[in-house]
Amino acid sequence: MPVLVVEPMPLELRELRAVVPLLAQEASYFAASARMASLRWSS
Repeated sequence: MPVLVVEPMPLELRELRAVVPLLAQEASYFAASARMASLRWSS
């Protein structure tokens, strides 16, 4: 039986537009969390 090779499909532009804001929101959340943790440790 031949082995099927499945290559990843590139994201369509409209799908990419939906993903980018989510990644930015997550990055912002983690940055804010890190700042809050930093403030707690420095007090």
